[in-house]
Formats: sequence, structure tokens, C-alpha cells
Amino acid sequence: MPLRELPGEPAQYLYQPGGAATFTVDLELLRAVLREMGRSDIQLPDSLDGAVVKVQIPASVITQVGDCQSSQRAGNDDPDQRGPDKLSDCIIFFQMPSPSVSAPPELDVAQLGQIYLQVLGMSETEAAQFASKVDWATTFVIPIPQGSADYKEVQVDGVSGALLQFRRGSGPGYMLIWVKNGVVYVLSGFGNKNAALQAAAALK
Repeated sequence: MPLRELPGEPAQYLYQPGGAATFTVDLELLRAVLREMGRSDIQLPDSLDGAVVKVQIPASVITQVGDCQSSQRAGNDDPDQRGPDKLSDCIIFFQMPSPSVSAPPELDVAQLGQIYLQVLGMSETEAAQFASKVDWATTFVIPIPQGSADYKEVQVDGVSGALLQFRRGSGPGYMLIWVKNGVVYVLSGFGNKNAALQAAAALK
């Protein structure tokens, strides 16, 4: 599902090999985080301490359209020095089969995924809505922007998706995420939510 190229800007295709991630549950730390978030209602059994959670991450393909290299180089120095003209024409499209997770049965990984999203800045309601559209393992693979972001549910490619709108450097940025037929799609770029939906419409 490639993007149409922008005039004068050929697309670049990147292949990213798959891998695996392993998390060991630090129960004391996890409980402390829950208390700090006001979620003492979530009870975690003592048997979870030291439990291992494994995530299998499939290979992915990334398509970049526009002057993304200039944006990335400028971003390594001072994000606020990037002009809107440099930001607006960079679109990144990410495709990957859904990750798989292996965890102890007593660990509610979906609930932990929602907590993780709240740590990143989403409200409890937004995190629950987001997690209902994107499985929790995917949230650990995709670089969800940290801090304040506006969340909205949208229709894209015939399914429900999650649209995040946030500030990135000197201008607004967006991240559109959806899952269809076991494949995770992420479309990110610069501009407002209308720019995100227009970019999604350019998929073919």
C-alpha cells in the first residue's frame, strides 16, 4: 500500500528487520507507578514479580515521501529552527504485521497498555479508546508522542483508526494509526488533522 510521490520528491523505501523485546516485571515499581497515577484500584498478584513478558516484533517497511532528511537533520539540532516549509512536505508511512505477545495469564497486558498510554499523556478515557483500536503490544513498538495530544477516532481504509494531533517542533504534527487484516499502518507527518486524512487518501 504505497504513497503517491510528491512532485519532485521521489519516495524512499526502508526495510527494518524484525526482532524481539523482553520485559521483566518489577512489581514494586509497577505498584508505585499505579499509586502515583491514582490507580490503586488495580490489584496485581505477588506472583507477577519477576514475570517475563515477551514481544515478537515482525519486520516492517517504511516509506518516506518529501524532504524528510532535512527535517530529521534539523530536528537533531534545534526543532524550533525548522521552517514550516521544511516540515509540511515530509510524510512517513509505516507498515508491519501486528506484534505478538507472550505473558503470564494473571497479567492483564491490555490494562498495562492503557496505563502506559496514560503515562505518555493520554487521559484514562482516551487511553481506553485508543487501546480498543490498537493492541497494546503495538503501542510499545510505535513511537507514540509523549505529552499533550488530541485524540480522535476516525474512519480510514474502511476501518476505525486513531488520529493523534500534537505539536512537533515549530508546527503541528499528526500520527494516524489503524490495523486492518492483521497489519499495523502508521501515517505521520506535519500539519493538522486534515493533512493526515488527505495523506491517507493518497494511499493506493
